[in-house]
Amino acid sequence: MAKEPCTYCDKLFTEGHPMDTHEAICPQKDRWMEEAQVRALEQERDERVAAAAAREAAAQREAEEQAMAMQPQRPPTPPQRFRESDGRPIRPIRRPARWLEAFPEPPPPAPPAEQAPVPDPDPDPGPDVQPPPRRWVVTKPNSFGKSIADLCRTSELAEDAPQPTTPWYHPFANTTHALIMEYELLIPKSTAGTNTFLDFMRDPAGDFRQADIGSFKPEHGFSLLDKLAETPPGAPKEGWNTGSVVLRVPPGRPSKRPILEIPITGILFRRPVDIVREAFTTATFERLHTTPSSMRAGPIPSPGQPCPYDAADIELDETGLPALPPLHQELHGEMYHARRTLKQFNELPGCEEEPVIVSLMPFSDGTHLAQFGTAAMQPGYLFLGNQSKYDRAKPSMNTVFHMVYFPKLPDNIGELYLAHYGQRMLDKLPAFLKRELFHLVWELLLDDDFVDAWRHGLLLEKCWDALRRRLFLRISTYGMDYMEKILAATIQFLAKRPCPRCLILKSDIPLTGTVHDLERRKNLRENTQTWRSNVAIARRKIFTKGAAVSGDEVMKNLGKNSFVPNTNAFTRLNDPNSETEHNLFEMFVPDLLHEVELGVFKSVFIHLIRVLYALDKTKVVEFDARFRQVPSFGRMTIRRFSGNVSEMKKLAARDFEDILQCLLPVCEGLFGDLDGLVQTLVFRFQVWHASAKLRLHTTASIERFRKQTKDLCASIRKFARDTESLDTAELPREQAARARKAAADATRRTAKGKKTTTRATPNTTSRQPKRLNLETYKFHCLPDYPDAIRELGTTDSYSTSLSELVHGGLKKMYGKTNRRNFEKQIATQETRLRFMRRIIAQRTRLAPEKKKAALGNESVEHEPEQKRLKLTRQARLRETLRKRTALRRYISARRHHYISDSTRKYLRLSDLPDSRGAEEHVSDWMDDNDDDITLL
Repeated sequence: MAKEPCTYCDKLFTEGHPMDTHEAICPQKDRWMEEAQVRALEQERDERVAAAAAREAAAQREAEEQAMAMQPQRPPTPPQRFRESDGRPIRPIRRPARWLEAFPEPPPPAPPAEQAPVPDPDPDPGPDVQPPPRRWVVTKPNSFGKSIADLCRTSELAEDAPQPTTPWYHPFANTTHALIMEYELLIPKSTAGTNTFLDFMRDPAGDFRQADIGSFKPEHGFSLLDKLAETPPGAPKEGWNTGSVVLRVPPGRPSKRPILEIPITGILFRRPVDIVREAFTTATFERLHTTPSSMRAGPIPSPGQPCPYDAADIELDETGLPALPPLHQELHGEMYHARRTLKQFNELPGCEEEPVIVSLMPFSDGTHLAQFGTAAMQPGYLFLGNQSKYDRAKPSMNTVFHMVYFPKLPDNIGELYLAHYGQRMLDKLPAFLKRELFHLVWELLLDDDFVDAWRHGLLLEKCWDALRRRLFLRISTYGMDYMEKILAATIQFLAKRPCPRCLILKSDIPLTGTVHDLERRKNLRENTQTWRSNVAIARRKIFTKGAAVSGDEVMKNLGKNSFVPNTNAFTRLNDPNSETEHNLFEMFVPDLLHEVELGVFKSVFIHLIRVLYALDKTKVVEFDARFRQVPSFGRMTIRRFSGNVSEMKKLAARDFEDILQCLLPVCEGLFGDLDGLVQTLVFRFQVWHASAKLRLHTTASIERFRKQTKDLCASIRKFARDTESLDTAELPREQAARARKAAADATRRTAKGKKTTTRATPNTTSRQPKRLNLETYKFHCLPDYPDAIRELGTTDSYSTSLSELVHGGLKKMYGKTNRRNFEKQIATQETRLRFMRRIIAQRTRLAPEKKKAALGNESVEHEPEQKRLKLTRQARLRETLRKRTALRRYISARRHHYISDSTRKYLRLSDLPDSRGAEEHVSDWMDDNDDDITLL
């Protein structure tokens, strides 16, 4: 009989009772059972791991399938079409370069449907342990990895803009009168403007009716517009205010006479609070940003990869947003993306309404109003940083608000001083009084309502979108040139510490760009109680003891930091309940136009010409000849240099910008041993200028910009050192200007009764030695640009070129005055223009609804005879799109695009029909002209 081995050991037994008896008492049984249990546990664990891996793989496949489903479906590639030769040469088929461009992002897919919540089986759930919602959200990155980190405080529901209860042409009697006033105020008086008005008159379906003219005259329209500015008592004023201040004139020396007080009346201004209220309650609000955000770019995450912003313990920076993850960059451009705006928003107190940071960007700059004469003004403009810089850069967008027209010192102030004190006014006193008047006017603007809106917010019950908001006013930047910066900062002109932002010494400015300089400029000016107390003490000495405004007794404490004894109006914005003081010196930002193009580069360019005169005067002739050979570029981008550039006759900032961009090939070979240095200097200046003018900066580009700034400063310092040995002297224009100034000074001294030497004339004055001066505030500002861009956005957002463009409209309004008391007449014209633009904007908004209603009620039987004779819109479209000939201009596929030079045939967008049947006409034309389409 066969024997079988034991289950637990290797012994053999006969099957039956012997085997059963042995297995019951086998000594290996316990060990075998333990090993079997271990093997079973391991198998169970392996099965769980395999099941979890299978579930994870299935979830990943499902996520990828959902991601693929969320992406917009691309249309199928059409089959390649072949045609017979039509006379053009055979060319290889290749993908045109224009197809490789980045197209706009498609709209995001619709969110998935919300599923019904699963009921909780636990009848007594515990407390909710979910973390509170974050104050910020991160948008999904686009194809370039660009996303927006947005502070999530905005309203979720917004209503449509309120519908007007009056016709769009209100307050005029009919549409014809409104169109006449539009032509009078808004349409330029030119051939094109006249043609526009004639088109209004000829259009039988338009708003112009000859029978409605009646006895209407522009004077009647002016009267109606002026009445709009008359607001009832208690209502926000939309017109101009007339204010007055009292200018206290100290004697400047001990005197027993009381302080002379001169009333300055007729100051025209608009309160910033009223301007902000107007912007948020009119159609301007549609282009404003109410919530700041940080625009960032980073690597595009792959499907299933966690977002770096989803971490539960993510670190927040001083702006209240997540810190920048590795390999990510912050994009700097707009004011509502600026770090300063984000910091201000993060520091706002809690409130029930939606809080909004209103970034005020005032500009003030004097301008001459006439080609001949002394008519001039110092207007104060106001831009809102909540609006895109691309809108603010276009005067046609009308984004600027006229805020104040700063008055001048009275012409007879010297006579009033002499009559009151019995002595002639001291020379340093007019500068003191000019600063006093400037800050007295700003105290009118920074009234109690402004201070309350600064600290507690301006409550608007109903904005343009019918929502309730609380607006916190903040002065982000103040654009002005250096002469007005020292006026607003209350510091001395080019004194021991000339910078309005930091406390650097004037003697240290030639070392700009060095390591020690970058450390010294970190010592910033601050709005401290000590400074304000020293100013108050100095003013008591001036007005009670008759101390000189610039004497040692007054400047003992103020002179250490180059301050002056004038009370700064912006110190009113200090909040006594706040732990930190408002640092008013932060609003003085670098200005590319006045400080670089008309500052550092102009001085370097002038010294280059001095070097040419010192080397060989004939090289100056070659220098001018080369500039005349430079062709123009683009549409008013690079203008042709017609005159002698070395003479610099009536050159504006844009001309110096063109000179800088074209200077490198012109200078080649003209400077002998210095040619290499000059080439390096010009090249670095061009690279730096291009970086400073970029309209979008990244974290990496700002670091490159810092390196370029150090290189440029080093080149300028080396250029100044290496040209010291040359016999550089004044240019002929500098010599003539100095001689004229000396003659004017001599005449003025003679008129005051002082003895003078022989009168200097331009013919007898010799040329004086001249070196490149680096002890200037403008050269000191160069390293401030990278920090300003990181903090406030790119320079095109706050450059004074914005205010310079507004001056053109001011000069046009001056041309319509009678030259007497023209400030008030200009303010009246500005009010009329503002209301007229609002009326025409209302007409533009209602035009689509009117056109839709006209198309729905169109009937041929009821049309007038002259309209039936005209081609219908569809007929005009068909005539315009009709293919004229089979042969077209040969265009190589290598060309990026082709733009026709001919303007004889054009297509108006208004000719495209909106009614049914438009698609079939366009589709037929596309089928017939598929191979001949040129995008213009």
